[in-house]
Amino acid sequence: MLNLTDQLRLAQLNEGVIRLATELDDMSVNDFLDEFAYVLAQPRVDSITLEIMCPGGDCYPAFAAYDVIAASPKPVMGVVMGYAASAAAMIVLQACTSRVAYPSARFLIHEIRE
Repeated sequence: MLNLTDQLRLAQLNEGVIRLATELDDMSVNDFLDEFAYVLAQPRVDSITLEIMCPGGDCYPAFAAYDVIAASPKPVMGVVMGYAASAAAMIVLQACTSRVAYPSARFLIHEIRE
């Protein structure tokens, strides 16, 4: 039996809403890619909404997320809810088909470092 949080999350996924709200690392991007694949498999979902409030993270996992979003057969709208920093800014500005940001949203773009 799913708890309330999991039920709400599943309801959002069934409507095509994916949330990116943690630092991008191997595990979080893996979870994101699983959710993205789940939403792509939903026949009722015509477009995907990617809600972003993310501090960025590791370069290579972020590139994996970027590539999957950019190659999506369904349009992806990026919605910056709070902040999109570093790799998250790259994802919303370049990989999403369209993008919007709340008036209080903030972006941080910097030079990549390894």
